[in-house]
Amino acid sequence: MGKRGPKPKPTALRVFEGTRVQRPSGRGDEPTPPASNSTAPAWLGEHGKREWDRVVPLLGGVGCFTDVDYTAMALYCRCLDDYHQCLATVKASGITCEGSNNNVIVHPAYRAQCMAVSLMVKLGAPFGINGPAGRVGLSGAPQDPGIDDLEKFKAGTA
Repeated sequence: MGKRGPKPKPTALRVFEGTRVQRPSGRGDEPTPPASNSTAPAWLGEHGKREWDRVVPLLGGVGCFTDVDYTAMALYCRCLDDYHQCLATVKASGITCEGSNNNVIVHPAYRAQCMAVSLMVKLGAPFGINGPAGRVGLSGAPQDPGIDDLEKFKAGTA
């Protein structure tokens, strides 16, 4: 039987989301690999490299992307390449095609496109890049860490 309950969040993601004062923000035994802004793998296609260049600096800036995450991010970007390849095929030939018995079936490229989307959602979830629902509760880093909320309130900027 597997572990029960929700998957634990990495400390970097918990800090990025913001935590309550009563709850500790991290675990002492969690490994913290150094942040990375690695270059995209050479085998990625045009769309995958563009996504890599867009997402990796953002995630690296908040400590949610390290060299350990390289393969998972590369696979996420590869699924985006596959999605666009299938999308071009479906645009050219349509969602349906003729089957072996002259019946109408869903085009195999459309099924592959749906599978690519499903894999992107699964691979993107740990990074928090699956749309607005994946970012619920994210507050981002404070603009000036030297000023706390009380000082902002007193200054009238809160």
